[in-house]
Amino acid sequence: MNKESCLGLRILPLLLSLFEQLQDAPPQKTPQTYLWTSATISVSERVVVGTPWHPFPKSPEHSPKHSLKHSPKGSSSNVRVGLAAGEIKQAFLDNLRCALGRLAATATVHDLYFALALTVRDRLFACSVECMQKYGGSDARRVAYLSAEFLLGPHLANNLLNLGITEAVREAMEGLGYDLDGILAQEEEPGLGNGGLGRLAACYMDSLASVEVPAVGYGIRYEFGIFDQIIRDGWQCEITDKWLRNGNPWEIARSEIA
Repeated sequence: MNKESCLGLRILPLLLSLFEQLQDAPPQKTPQTYLWTSATISVSERVVVGTPWHPFPKSPEHSPKHSLKHSPKGSSSNVRVGLAAGEIKQAFLDNLRCALGRLAATATVHDLYFALALTVRDRLFACSVECMQKYGGSDARRVAYLSAEFLLGPHLANNLLNLGITEAVREAMEGLGYDLDGILAQEEEPGLGNGGLGRLAACYMDSLASVEVPAVGYGIRYEFGIFDQIIRDGWQCEITDKWLRNGNPWEIARSEIA
């Protein structure tokens, strides 16, 4: 067993034990914070990316996912944050036209990815804001996980899974003549980690969400990843990983508080 695995086995029980102690402690005034399953908040630019955490208690009425529902037939739809295939399709077209200024006939595959990411982000943030409203008060207890790296992986497919809308989105894209898998392949993997340490941090955040422990991850928004590899004249060469060169639809810059 390597050192990172040993470290992982030691830290998670400590985090859970710490949270239990916080629950038993008397309430203290604490500032509002962002609550996410996996997130990175840049020290210099205050950027938040990730997916919403699932808070406790476990009763269904407290679960944020119940606020966003598929619109039944005969009811008014919610194009902005609705989860039905028709609502997602219309929101996608609206983002393609109004957010990117593109016609469907002239949109590139990257345009399609960005429009879909913005469509999913609206639904993601609706859940996150509700979490902050319900569980982000001054008496809330939260675990803060600090790591120099978070190897989160591509966000779009993961967020579709977390929101439970993968098949609805696939249906919406097929209805427009697009292949969801081809769109997913356009996403750049965030250059926020370098292997074991970054993946360990991401797994901790997912594990804390799975057991419904309120947690937030604090890290660094790196402008460049570790490196990309190419073959040049038969030799392996390393080049700069410019993972932000096409923009990142999952982040919000908080320049006013940087």
